[in-house]
Amino acid sequence: MEAFFISFGSAFLAGAINAVAGGGTLITFPALLWLGLDPVVANITNTVALWIGSLSGAFGFRKEFKEIKSLIAPFFLSSALGAVAGALLLLNTPSQTFRSVVPFLIFFAVSMLALSEAIKRLISRFSFEERGLYLPLPLFLQFLTGVYGSYFGAGIGIMMLASLTLSGIHRIHTANALKNLLGFSINLLG
Repeated sequence: MEAFFISFGSAFLAGAINAVAGGGTLITFPALLWLGLDPVVANITNTVALWIGSLSGAFGFRKEFKEIKSLIAPFFLSSALGAVAGALLLLNTPSQTFRSVVPFLIFFAVSMLALSEAIKRLISRFSFEERGLYLPLPLFLQFLTGVYGSYFGAGIGIMMLASLTLSGIHRIHTANALKNLLGFSINLLG
């Protein structure tokens, strides 16, 4: 019964956090470890739980896709390829190795969340459209986000918003719409 309350409570809290800001994985993943799951199994369980929320978030913002029709396919493909690479990396990482890497991944995710506003301000200063880098660099960053997101996942929201801002998407609702769709692809394939 205790496991149910821990699972339900952490999932509920993580869902609320993800709806507002992101970072719910930093609640659910440790809870799954505390319940005794192997780190790789906990990570996969967490990823499976997230894809439904990402899909519903994308559906909620579906009107925003009209503005960015030409960006959906390249970013989706980049995310999907990265997610497959990250999933293969995770499946080929021994559990003990993954367990030793997890503290660094959590530190990275917490750092990304803590610095998210500074990262957004820094990135918003760049106009890659003027430099002819309209898509190659953001797509490469999105591929790396797909790899990381499929391998671990915590903090991918801010990483995606950074790559989307670099591609010229500056409206937050439009960026969130595509972020949710890309998060869905990463979590589904991961």
